[in-house]
Amino acid sequence: MRGIRLFSGKTRWFRSTTAPVAKPAQFRYVPKEQPGGYEPFALEDSNRLENAFVLGSKECTIQTDGLFKVNIEDRHYTSTYWEGPTFKVLRGTWFHQGTSKLTPIAEGLAEELEENYQAGKTDFVLKQGQKINLKRTGDQITGTMSHDDSWANMIKSLQLPRNYSIVRGYRNEKAKEKSTASPTIGKKKMEDNMPHPGATGTTNRPIKHLILAIHGVGQQLGIRYEFVNFVKDTNEFRDLMKQIHAKDESLKLASASETNHGIQVLPILWRHLIPNQSKNLDPQLKGLTVSQLMAKDNLLADVALDYVMYTHKEYQDTMLSATASELNRVYKTFCENNPDFAENPKVSIAGHSLGSVIANNLLRSEYKLNFEVDNVFFLGSPVGCLQFLTGKPFTKEGCRVKNMYNIFRASDPIGSRIEPLVNKATVDVKPQSLPANGMITQIKDFTEDLTALGLSITKGATVLWNQIADTKATETPEQETKTQQVDPAMDERLKRDLAAFNRHHRLDFAIPESMDISLVLAIAGHTMYFDNYDLASFIMKEILDVPVAKEPMIREESNDEDLAAS
Repeated sequence: MRGIRLFSGKTRWFRSTTAPVAKPAQFRYVPKEQPGGYEPFALEDSNRLENAFVLGSKECTIQTDGLFKVNIEDRHYTSTYWEGPTFKVLRGTWFHQGTSKLTPIAEGLAEELEENYQAGKTDFVLKQGQKINLKRTGDQITGTMSHDDSWANMIKSLQLPRNYSIVRGYRNEKAKEKSTASPTIGKKKMEDNMPHPGATGTTNRPIKHLILAIHGVGQQLGIRYEFVNFVKDTNEFRDLMKQIHAKDESLKLASASETNHGIQVLPILWRHLIPNQSKNLDPQLKGLTVSQLMAKDNLLADVALDYVMYTHKEYQDTMLSATASELNRVYKTFCENNPDFAENPKVSIAGHSLGSVIANNLLRSEYKLNFEVDNVFFLGSPVGCLQFLTGKPFTKEGCRVKNMYNIFRASDPIGSRIEPLVNKATVDVKPQSLPANGMITQIKDFTEDLTALGLSITKGATVLWNQIADTKATETPEQETKTQQVDPAMDERLKRDLAAFNRHHRLDFAIPESMDISLVLAIAGHTMYFDNYDLASFIMKEILDVPVAKEPMIREESNDEDLAAS
């Protein structure tokens, strides 16, 4: 789209907030309505887009850290580093004057208006039949756009006024710029993996540390359930880091500046790159799967089967290869967009659920990552259970990473400990608790969303969970457990065995929370990591190397065996 390149008035760029023009292929999305609900980009981003347009650039990155980009030629707006929905963009030169805001006129009509205006016309008819009357008031060009009788039926059906007030060039509204909060459309939020178009923020914030977050099982659920959205999770984590940094003086001292912690987190999406599971499963593997599990709308088919597929060598290789390619692609793109970071890159990987298993295998295998990894964080990870099945101890030897952390919730049925596989004497040693910051994760909205899955969770799964819950009942806070510090000599010996993993000389870390066993909270416990204040604070302090005090090991009293004798 060529557009009016030399425009003497004031332009403003807008993006649609309804009806994406496209979504990633796995959604099989077909637009059912025209883009609408146009909102202005932040002034800083609008100016960047206008400069890129005038210079003839094909693309322009915008918003905080250049997380999003606009294709200037196609007028499309989408994410820079991951696959997400694509929205329509308009360059506003002429506008409808509403009661409270200016709405951009379609660029084709705006060009025709401008051509007539430049020709000195004040009364004319556009090619589509709209009658235009223009007048000048000071330095402002305003007018009316009237529709003739041929438009009457359409105008009536759309409940539109027959006459519009129009204005040439954008002018500042009295209302303040839109906030960074996501707008709502009715009761429904706009696309969760796109920020508000009026969101402010510099596009050249210095970044020193990059976190690449790998999702776990169940992302196929996102095709049917909007709240399953890993991009949204990482967006929330990014916002949470900003909030924490603003309140924590120790983080400010260790950061690039008092207003910038210098950390970026980007999602690594791999599941959509794997062939459709139900159509391409090896016949032998498919034969082992209960037919009901393969049902199109069954929850377990989209969750548990990811684990089943990973145990199959062919699919495991495909998953590892796809994830490695995505890690390298995102890293390369980020370095290209952030040359200062590329000079001294510091990268951490956060793997959730199956994503942690993938991360662990990638760091120990021949799959090549084009960067060094400073830290790897396992979140809600089954790595310990899977390692136990091999009958071999867990070591850091052969793992290409400086520091390793295994973090889980007590209510998470998937997250497992690893330390006992390093040294059996840690069986009765409590995992180290993350420092509690007095913030309680709200799960009300999440549990409400889960009610939509009720019919998809089979009774058998509920019975199975109840059996598991019975075995965890002794862990509830209502039953007091006596604790004491591990003998200093034993403490020193155990920490020496764990010293290779990180500066805490521990590997297992538990997120503080109350214990409430139920199926819904178990699902929440496994999925809700990236919105946890304590976790985000801990990860930031480890990445920025904020000084911490060494904590003694704590053991639980046991009537069966003595820790010292194990």
